[in-house]
Amino acid sequence: CTHQNANGVKPEAYHGPTEPMSDVIAAINANNAKIPTLWANIREFEASIVDDKGKRHDELLRGTLLYRAGGEVRVIGIKDPIGEVVQIGSSKQLYWLVAKDPGPDTAWWGRYKYLGSECAQPIPIRPDLVIEVLGVGTIDTDFNQPPVPVMRFNPEADAYMFVWNAHLPDRWIAVKEVWYDRKTKRPTRVALFDRNGRTILGAFLSSFVPVDVPTAAPSERPMIASEYKLFFPDTGSRLRLKLDSPQLSRKGAPSDATFRFDPQRAGVSKVIQLDEACGP
Repeated sequence: CTHQNANGVKPEAYHGPTEPMSDVIAAINANNAKIPTLWANIREFEASIVDDKGKRHDELLRGTLLYRAGGEVRVIGIKDPIGEVVQIGSSKQLYWLVAKDPGPDTAWWGRYKYLGSECAQPIPIRPDLVIEVLGVGTIDTDFNQPPVPVMRFNPEADAYMFVWNAHLPDRWIAVKEVWYDRKTKRPTRVALFDRNGRTILGAFLSSFVPVDVPTAAPSERPMIASEYKLFFPDTGSRLRLKLDSPQLSRKGAPSDATFRFDPQRAGVSKVIQLDEACGP
């Protein structure tokens, strides 16, 4: 593969000085530590969801993204004049996807304690993977703590490439790869893998903007991507988000109430508990 810019021109490879992994991670964490919570307007929300019968449902929406450190996220898609039609969510215990009518008219939900178990059914879009793609979490500075990060430099892409590895009983596996721009330390590509090395989510991040942090001077405000393109190869589902007005919170959100979910009040005709066969 070759790396080309927006004009289709292959950039010149960078062979100058680079930094040690500890310095790169320190710069990433210095930015992300300023974003314990996030509220952002979704100016454009393109959702292409493949349901459990293989039928594709395409929607062009607007909406809201809310995040709280610790694995909580809620992405809301609104279609005028109908209202909310898509919701992707994660709390500390539950994960869910709601796609109302028009669309699959279905809610999928499960418990994290069974996620990835053979008894649990797959979900068209995994909310926990969406959190990984946001690129706003901090990185553990104990580099021997699994999943273990390994860094290499890609001169053609002018990027630091991190791969996180986990230990199974019989081998080591790659679980995540993130590319960070050398100059800015901002994430540009994310790939998440299953235990056989297959990509379960690929994403491209671009168009970085500052987050409105009232206590930080404009020049010290953290940066996040304002455009995300996500692809889930196993299901064929896709998302594209364009954000604006990112800030730590708005009108008290996110809060505890933001990440509550009751599947019986999802407002759809079909509710699928993905881990129903797994037990209580």
